[in-house]
Amino acid sequence: MTRLRLEPLREVHARAIIKWRYLPPYDFYNAPVDNHTDRYVREFLNPEWAFHAVLDSDDRHIGFCS
Repeated sequence: MTRLRLEPLREVHARAIIKWRYLPPYDFYNAPVDNHTDRYVREFLNPEWAFHAVLDSDDRHIGFCS
């Protein structure tokens, strides 16, 4: 059984999430490929959103939630 844990989202997680790509019909989650990466990172790190990284038992970043 894989154990998952949550930790507050850090910049390294936000930068990884921005690069994730989803296939249709979930492709609307894809961050635009443009020069606004820092803005998207700031949005993920905004404490009002309270995003958390989901890590597996090997500390691999496998998801996020708010």
